[in-house]
Amino acid sequence: MSTFIDAPPRPIPAPIPLLRQRSAATRLDRAAQRGEVLRVSPGVYVEAGAYARLTAWDRYLTRVHAAAATRPDAVFGWESAAALLGLPVFGHPREVHILSTAIGTSRTAQGVREHATADHRTVVRVGGIAVTAVADTVVDLCRARHNAIGVAVADAALRLEPGLDRGTLAAINEARLSSRGRRSARWAIDRADARAETVLESVSRCTIEWLGFPLPELQVEVHQGSRTRRLDVFWPEERVGGEADGLVKYDGSIGDPRQNLIDEKAREDGLRRVLNGFARWGWQDLREPERLAQILRDAGLRQIRPVESLPLATLGPALSGAA
Repeated sequence: MSTFIDAPPRPIPAPIPLLRQRSAATRLDRAAQRGEVLRVSPGVYVEAGAYARLTAWDRYLTRVHAAAATRPDAVFGWESAAALLGLPVFGHPREVHILSTAIGTSRTAQGVREHATADHRTVVRVGGIAVTAVADTVVDLCRARHNAIGVAVADAALRLEPGLDRGTLAAINEARLSSRGRRSARWAIDRADARAETVLESVSRCTIEWLGFPLPELQVEVHQGSRTRRLDVFWPEERVGGEADGLVKYDGSIGDPRQNLIDEKAREDGLRRVLNGFARWGWQDLREPERLAQILRDAGLRQIRPVESLPLATLGPALSGAA
């Protein structure tokens, strides 16, 4: 059962134009045979070169919009709802997810998975597309996906909707009829924190815990003379700071990458003068967690709990969208 609510925000738009057979001047099926266009849903195509240049998550968003174009009555959930709502999506998920009103088991056809469920969800219509509400989307992903993904999505949701809190997410989780994934969702929801400013910070926090290091404080300001500098994470007892660096500011998309690198080097040098240790890491260090462990040890931190091997071993595939 679902409750439908009209919501004024529009969904995240399709990254590239969708082409429909009935409106195209040329035969799109023949253009597909020539490699000029690519079919992303029955009767829906995109320009092949433009699609290839998209990031993995934008290719997925394109497929979700293509499915919405051919299934206007569908209710999108899980990663598909996350993509439309602006929540994190990892890699390029294999399936587009929709809710099914039919009684029975879930089924998959032509890349679309229909989930048969008796659990209540709030559904919002954004730009004419029906999606599970932010809170329900978070709980669904916390239950069904890797705990690091659950935490990242929950963190982002708390930033996206200021009125949303962990208590609301926990209540939705506990109210679900099915117990499948409930414990996993509890773990992720309990650690949700709106202060994490990026997905990389969210996943880093989980990885640090599984590696057995003490948990850091988030977004802490430290003073260097007359300057105040903010750290992504900070361990006050050890006086060690850390930065989760996704390298976006060095790729030219935000200002001059050379100047950004110079500014960041000066900032880091200043921090090292007032801290006992400083660590910087990126996505590859999370995919190979022992690299992050060594970075944190080199900064002066020590592991205080046993390493949790299972979530670390499955983290890499989860981040690629393969699990």
